[in-house]
Amino acid sequence: MKKKITIVSIHSCPNEKIGLGNSGGLNVYVKNLHSYLLSNKFESNLITRKHGKCDFYKHSSKVLHIDSKKAVIEKDVIFNRIKSNTDILISNYWTSAVFSNDHFNSVNKKYHIPHTLEYLKKKHFPKYVMDSTRYKLEKKSMINFDKIICFSSLEKKVLIENYNIEPSKILSSSPGFDSDLFFKIPKVESREKINLHINDKLILFVGRLDLLKGLDIAINTIEIIKKSHPNIKLGIVGGDYGSEAQKIIEKDLNKMNLTDNIIWFGSIDHQKLNYIYNASDIVIIPSRSESFGMVALEALASETPFIISNVGGMAEIIKSNKKCILVDKITPESFGDLLLKFFENKIKNENDEDSRINIQDYNWDKIFHRMLN
Repeated sequence: MKKKITIVSIHSCPNEKIGLGNSGGLNVYVKNLHSYLLSNKFESNLITRKHGKCDFYKHSSKVLHIDSKKAVIEKDVIFNRIKSNTDILISNYWTSAVFSNDHFNSVNKKYHIPHTLEYLKKKHFPKYVMDSTRYKLEKKSMINFDKIICFSSLEKKVLIENYNIEPSKILSSSPGFDSDLFFKIPKVESREKINLHINDKLILFVGRLDLLKGLDIAINTIEIIKKSHPNIKLGIVGGDYGSEAQKIIEKDLNKMNLTDNIIWFGSIDHQKLNYIYNASDIVIIPSRSESFGMVALEALASETPFIISNVGGMAEIIKSNKKCILVDKITPESFGDLLLKFFENKIKNENDEDSRINIQDYNWDKIFHRMLN
């Protein structure tokens, strides 16, 4: 008999548009995990934050949007039925850990996935100002879980040294990946789909408009490259298109005379994103802090070269991959210098058999069963 699994994601609903507000890699992870469990006939329920109109019910009746006020939850009949029929709990992000401790303490097996930690951000980016209240809540909320899942060796070290987690409770893993969503498409076909000329040079950034994601580094890198490649383009996927944050960035771009070098794609679905990956010459991942870095896996699946900060679990995995350029010093100058060499064909970026990463090693079937075992 298959176990009854409850996934908790209080931070945001996995069906909110990716790249908008707080919606990012965590949402993709939770949505794909829930979909995987349902497609493999597990009894999986997802408890998430109540928000505006959501069409997740079209995909699954096993989603419960809740008002996180304790008095309201305890009267919810569906919530209480799920609570009493949970064999395995999978909590995502610290807000879910706090919620799970309040409502799911009696569950037999409890897993928690931090996705990001305050102290890890500080380790990656020393100038980051930690939220001490959140750090204390992260630390306190993880005590009662049976397993804490981490995505990098540094995250494991931080969990042990700064969160007092017993090493035996930590499970090193990686996010699951759906290779049916990202795959190789001819560049000519991809560029036709997004109306990009075949001779244009396109660098792609995928992520939220967040300091830690490093969009400012990507933009300043373009300013450097433009001096020798005037027609260079930076494609930006994600972010609140038309928001105040985006308008501020537009003003800065105008001052830097870069407006014509930027293509705003906004928040888009995976099908179009796959075309954009394949249309790009290279993907830039200038994160100041990263738990894993799913963008790198997506680029690998589409066989698009990428340049990535040496932070997070993905950077550890791809160090020997010839499609990847690893950057230790996270500055526009470092990224700019290496990208100029890339465009001048001074950096080899073809895979060989010894360095190729098997995307199938990251499919949900392998990842989930590794987690349970």
